[in-house]
Amino acid sequence: MMRVHSFVLKDPNADLISKDFSIYITWKEPRDEGFVFQGYMWDVDGIRTVSDGYITPDSIKFMTSVDENQYQNSQSSRLISFEYHGHFSSKTTLYHGNYRPYSEFAIKNQTIVFPTSQAPLSPMILYKQDIFHELERQHHGMKISELNSLVAHKWENLNEEERKYYEKRYEESVIRYKDYWEDNVKPLSQHSVVKHLRNLKSASNDRYLTHIFESIKYNEYHGPGGAFGYQEHDYHENEMCKPSASWINALAYIQKKYRRFVEAYENQIESLYSGNSLVKRRSSYTYSIHWFSFKATIIDRKEEKASTISVSKLNRELNKHIQRVSRDKKYLTLHILREKDFDPQTIREVLLLLPKPEIIFCNKPGCE
Repeated sequence: MMRVHSFVLKDPNADLISKDFSIYITWKEPRDEGFVFQGYMWDVDGIRTVSDGYITPDSIKFMTSVDENQYQNSQSSRLISFEYHGHFSSKTTLYHGNYRPYSEFAIKNQTIVFPTSQAPLSPMILYKQDIFHELERQHHGMKISELNSLVAHKWENLNEEERKYYEKRYEESVIRYKDYWEDNVKPLSQHSVVKHLRNLKSASNDRYLTHIFESIKYNEYHGPGGAFGYQEHDYHENEMCKPSASWINALAYIQKKYRRFVEAYENQIESLYSGNSLVKRRSSYTYSIHWFSFKATIIDRKEEKASTISVSKLNRELNKHIQRVSRDKKYLTLHILREKDFDPQTIREVLLLLPKPEIIFCNKPGCE
């Protein structure tokens, strides 16, 4: 069913928007890391069908078709198709790409939510999930803060057998979480990072050691088309180790460092192509990021093994979190207000007053 009957610029009710068009999805279905979809598009020239759509946290592609008579005021009724391909930028929070035959585009995802990989919940939180609604029913009218205190009291007095049940569930979720993130696991003696154990302060008794290597290199080409040769630059290179008490904390540290690495990489792209590079840019010089690397390993000193963390999943999960920021802020605000025992009317009013993020479209991933 068609939701709109004309082009609405930056329509908040559209599923995907750009500065030139709005897309309304009529069907979607999960597939692999994203969703396949179809629907229709409105732009200043009219309506088009959208087919063969596929969107993931990292990329987007779809086809649009329009009757030639509508698009070019022609007498024929031949369909004209355009193919779109784009990739997500964490800097702009937009998908950037090109479509045939001429133009660049930037697309904002407004409604498709990608499920994120959540860190395992503690045994007590798992227990709370199981009993909270029943407690709420039994103690109708009790404040959320009071119900939370009741949960904590019941947890402290839980018998050993029931505690072990929730602790086992937690341990199983940790195993699944690690399986998702680990690219491969090797005995510590076979891994190249073993030398870093010798450099670690002996005062640290933490079980886990996080090792990270990151590097960004670029070429500076001299003369038109690089006719006068090129010079390689190390823009950014860093190697670090950090002890952690738990595997979950070690991964959280890696995720934080990866986000900073991506920011440094995108800032360097912006600097090189805006003319504000470290080496003053001249008309006969061009620059190209030709190599970047991020490698992260978690070393388990107790079991003497090293786990390589998947960089593709680090990137995918980062993109998911960035696309969910506005939605997550809303639900976090709702949760805090409920925990503080605000009444429903006040909560609704606060949510209506939350600022809506401004959408700035630019075709280049590095632009402001």
